[in-house]
Amino acid sequence: MQGIPRWTDFVPHTMIRPGERIGSTDMRTGRTLRWAGTASLLIVAGGVLAQIPPAETRPADALRSALERVLAEQAEAWNRGDIDAFMEHYWNSDDLTFSSGGRTTRGWQATLERYKKKYDTREKMGTLRFDTDFVRPLGDAAALLLGRWRLELPSGETPGGNFTLVFQKFDGRWLIVHDHTSALPAGGS
Repeated sequence: MQGIPRWTDFVPHTMIRPGERIGSTDMRTGRTLRWAGTASLLIVAGGVLAQIPPAETRPADALRSALERVLAEQAEAWNRGDIDAFMEHYWNSDDLTFSSGGRTTRGWQATLERYKKKYDTREKMGTLRFDTDFVRPLGDAAALLLGRWRLELPSGETPGGNFTLVFQKFDGRWLIVHDHTSALPAGGS
């Protein structure tokens, strides 16, 4: 009658001989059966390593991913010509600040109007791309993001520049509370 297999039934016969015990020394060859200790150590180490979160779930990486999702949603809205949806990622407050071209616009509504005045046609909006250079948490509910923007216009021009965004988390949602955007000189992107 065959019983339940033992773990030693799965060990290659060259590793353990009949009558040998794990951790014992073979009196004929002087060979110590240490492989079981090593295997046990590897199993324990594997269990410990399984407890380490993957890179994308570490706090700094999760923050970067969350903020890059905001930028991706903004670029998608922009690229379909929807400035209102683009602005949904800005803090809807009179305390929002947007600095560009040596001027600071205060307030969500004024920022929306500025965008709509400057980009009043789909051709002027072009296709927007963002690249993130740096993200730094500023506590649990705020973050700084440095990046680059670039527009591809139907005329073939590709204006671009740098931006600094300050994000704040409101009710679990990251919103831009300050935007400082600069443009590279023409032909400098």
